[in-house]
Amino acid sequence: MTSSITVLNPTANPKPILARTISLVGANFIAFLRTAAPLSLPVALFTATNAIVSFPMLVNQLGSASRLRVAPGGLAGLFVTLCAGILVLALGMLWPWMDAALTYEAMERAEGRKTTTRIAWRNVRPMAISLWAAHALRVAAMALGWVLALAPLLLLLMVGQRAPVGALFIVGVCLVPLGIVGWALLLFIGLRWSLLYPAVVAEARSGFSGLERSNALTRRATLTMLGRSLQLLAVLALLNALPSVLMASGTLGAVGASQATDAAGQSLPFVILHALGAILQALVFWIERPLVTTFFTLCYLDLRKRGAAPAPPAAASLSPYGAPALGQLRSAPMPPPAAPAPAISYSRPIEKTFSHAPPIAAPGIQEAPRFDAPAGLTAEWGSNVGPSASNSQRISAAYDRLNREGERPDVLMVLGQAYLDAGNPEAATDAFGRARALAPSDPAPILMLCRAHLAGGEVPRAREALRAYLALETDPDHRAAVLTDPLFSVLR
Repeated sequence: MTSSITVLNPTANPKPILARTISLVGANFIAFLRTAAPLSLPVALFTATNAIVSFPMLVNQLGSASRLRVAPGGLAGLFVTLCAGILVLALGMLWPWMDAALTYEAMERAEGRKTTTRIAWRNVRPMAISLWAAHALRVAAMALGWVLALAPLLLLLMVGQRAPVGALFIVGVCLVPLGIVGWALLLFIGLRWSLLYPAVVAEARSGFSGLERSNALTRRATLTMLGRSLQLLAVLALLNALPSVLMASGTLGAVGASQATDAAGQSLPFVILHALGAILQALVFWIERPLVTTFFTLCYLDLRKRGAAPAPPAAASLSPYGAPALGQLRSAPMPPPAAPAPAISYSRPIEKTFSHAPPIAAPGIQEAPRFDAPAGLTAEWGSNVGPSASNSQRISAAYDRLNREGERPDVLMVLGQAYLDAGNPEAATDAFGRARALAPSDPAPILMLCRAHLAGGEVPRAREALRAYLALETDPDHRAAVLTDPLFSVLR
């Protein structure tokens, strides 16, 4: 069974985030490239093709006074450039989906679990549209920030051509507040909303809720995020330095050769140099995306672990004593250790959970006594997340428990139920599969796997899971409750 979205690792790592990012990407380099390849590689190739095809036109434009015109691209080159631009724009519409898949991959790899490209893209598919809307808002806000930041400089250049020095100084002073607003907006968006994708992927939030969560996490760590972001920008600048130098050298060399000689062959080495730079730039672009997404994913995990922002107020941790009902999660007070809990009625039948957690009865069947709290369990975990909690709050609380207590089948069942309610049967399947691996003799995870497969439209797998459940379940009342449930009628 494939693994689900990562459990936050409580183990402290003294290495800086950037060093951990490079180490993680380097150790799983091929896996990250495969996950980014469906979108990042075509965009990189189209961009490189556009740079190579438009090179002659660029040289002609820069060396318009030359005696030699270097192989003008003409209408054919313009057509190729236009087509490449349209294709890049179309693929860019899917960009949030790819970044979410890379974030999923980074979270899994950070925990030492293996995943595949197909699983990463599939498990984040339900949140792609919501992420696209939040991504569009962030891009629009960044564009506004750049306009406000660069507008004073552009206006000064325009006014400076005709205005005297004194007037130019006055205009510059008046435009300073506009530039300050622009740069402040850029810093705010670039830092406060930088954890959008990890927040959405890890907590199954909506896109706009992910922006709020990112802002909450980074509010008390703005300077920390600024320092880390500057380090990342320095690394990206180093990666892009060689391709940029090669492309610039090829362009300037071709312009100089076209002005110095009448032989077109003299420009060929510079054309090759420019093409090599464009190809290297495409490869760097392909590598950058895993590096950037992994960096911000590790920042997210670090800030959550350090408690840079409090958890959502309604996301108190889930009770360790009860597995979720099939219909909805019910809350109940924690009983004294020696006293049995009263019977609880559930809207859908769910079978017994695990040896360290109480069996939960089908309708009409009394619930077994609750067990004592596990050793070392703190009081803060005694409360439940009730039915009023949102799915993202339930998921976030479940991850917080897994972070503190490690992999537990009962918490994984709660996590899987929350994913089902959030409309993500793929992630629910993974969570229930991990619970089944931890409690192979318990029929409850198999029954929940059956539900997750049904929700995902995988009837053959659901039928197989139901057969496995019936082979494992020994209580005749529980078997009868499942067999008579209309939910499973399609499997009979």
